[in-house]
Amino acid sequence: MERKMRKLAAVTITVLLAIAALAVDVRAIGGAVYVNESRIMAFGDQKRATAVAEQLRRAGNLVPISVQTQGTSASLIAGKVSVQASRSDASGAGMTPVELASEWADRLKEALRLPPIQVPGKTHQVGIGGEGFFSIVGTEAAKASVTSSNPTIARVEKVPLGMRVRGVGKGRATIRIKSGTNTITAQVQVLPLAANLPQTVTATVVGDPATGETIRSAVENAAQQQLKASPGASVEVLDSRFQSLAQGSNVALQTKIRVTAPNSVPTTGTISVRVSNSTLAHRKETELWYCNDPENVMGPGNLFAAELKEQSPARMLYHHTNASSEPLVVQVLATNIYDTPLKLVIIPGDGVPHKDPVRVGLEAGERFVRNWLSGSGEIITIPPRSSIPIAMRRIAPAETMSGLCYLRLLQGSASKMLIRTDAVDPRFMDAGWATATNLATPWSKAGPRRIGEAAILPPLTNHIYPHPFKVVESTYEVGGRFAFVWVGQKPIPSSDGDLHLDGNFGVLYTLKLKMTNPTDRATNVEVVFEASAGYSGAVFVVNNQLQRAPVIQSKAEYVVRKMTLPAGGSQDLTLMTVPLSGSSYPALFTVRQAGLGIR
Repeated sequence: MERKMRKLAAVTITVLLAIAALAVDVRAIGGAVYVNESRIMAFGDQKRATAVAEQLRRAGNLVPISVQTQGTSASLIAGKVSVQASRSDASGAGMTPVELASEWADRLKEALRLPPIQVPGKTHQVGIGGEGFFSIVGTEAAKASVTSSNPTIARVEKVPLGMRVRGVGKGRATIRIKSGTNTITAQVQVLPLAANLPQTVTATVVGDPATGETIRSAVENAAQQQLKASPGASVEVLDSRFQSLAQGSNVALQTKIRVTAPNSVPTTGTISVRVSNSTLAHRKETELWYCNDPENVMGPGNLFAAELKEQSPARMLYHHTNASSEPLVVQVLATNIYDTPLKLVIIPGDGVPHKDPVRVGLEAGERFVRNWLSGSGEIITIPPRSSIPIAMRRIAPAETMSGLCYLRLLQGSASKMLIRTDAVDPRFMDAGWATATNLATPWSKAGPRRIGEAAILPPLTNHIYPHPFKVVESTYEVGGRFAFVWVGQKPIPSSDGDLHLDGNFGVLYTLKLKMTNPTDRATNVEVVFEASAGYSGAVFVVNNQLQRAPVIQSKAEYVVRKMTLPAGGSQDLTLMTVPLSGSSYPALFTVRQAGLGIR
């Protein structure tokens, strides 16, 4: 063991001597310190970076390298130089002082092991008309010169810390990097840019106001559809927050995006987006479309088809479980079978697929009700003889996809539009559409696809239910009987009268409750939701405020609102709710004196 330890110590000394023998180039640029052109550490203060670089440069020998700790503080030790990692340094890097000093040490060791010149990476891509910066590191990197084998393809110049390559024409060029007796090469491939930025696009939304979530989707949709880009381009909006927009207002946004495309160089830049919130008056739904037959999908095939008419906005409920042994994509398409474009208003509410149908139905319902309250949605254009996905989810076996949405065909050249739902095999999907199967607003990414001249139109459904709103009034008097209001108990009939919607899933209920207290003392009163028919989730709008109940077990209760009625006083409460897909209905609302619940 002692012999092995002596041998290990000898190897360590040899490595340290080898590192020490290498030339060291140290300098500060901005607030960062570079050793052999490799970034070692960064500070918020340029003067401090300059001072640290000077210390390292004067030291000459920067080994041995270690980290010294004392309490919660830490320092990098490089030869005889000590550089403290302060708490503010560490906090800015999201680390502890010990972690930061250790990172400095690791970077310094790597920088000291560098050869005379090195270009990280093998093949470097640049867009035509674009520029790319590529680092050159090494003990002689600062003195290197660069030349291009073909300036008609790529031009190159030496700049601090590396080289700047400009793409001139499509093709490949070899960049020669030379310093003293050392020469290396790097390959540059010049391709078209995915998109030349900046550009300007426009988007139209509706709502009073249109929410920030709607604005984001509209911006992404506008960029995806209107941007002049390479074939097959995909746009990602990088900005995370968008403000709501009042009805009738316009706003000009500068939005950062990233564009990728096959056989192209990804482009990151800014676009100008003109967003207009239309003054279009909201029109309530005249029909409820129930897309849940069958609920359990055994394989590919058509699941639903209906015609959206110009004067008849529809509320569509879709809810399907993959009962097969293979993944499926369930897609709801807005299809324009005519030779002129059509415009569609959509207020979305789509849930992330889940093996618990109650949870996905609850998420979809909450999103829909939140958007529906302000009428927040997008106006999308469907080109002639084309389809656009308005819902599209890839679901694994036993998973459920679910959603609620508002659809309105705007006045135009045609008085109707086909809405169809299909289960498809994801292996045979269009690649561009497949990338949108994990989005709540797939039209913003997928874009339109042409339908064939001989497209087969599926048979229309009879699951069309008119008048999808119900208003229920009830009164409660303190000291009297509890007030009971059932939701989903009396099914509404279909348009043809042949079907009845058990549970009234997707119907919007408005409960108008009047509570009075004839007693001589103030009394607490509560409105309680009970999952009467089984495991359920629920959303409520109480006096125009959205409220979500947790998922609750059968017969369990959730207190929607508790209030105090003064002696001799009264209070009115308006509550809106909707029976959600996956949950169990009918359900019971009870108005009672607080603390007197039946146990």
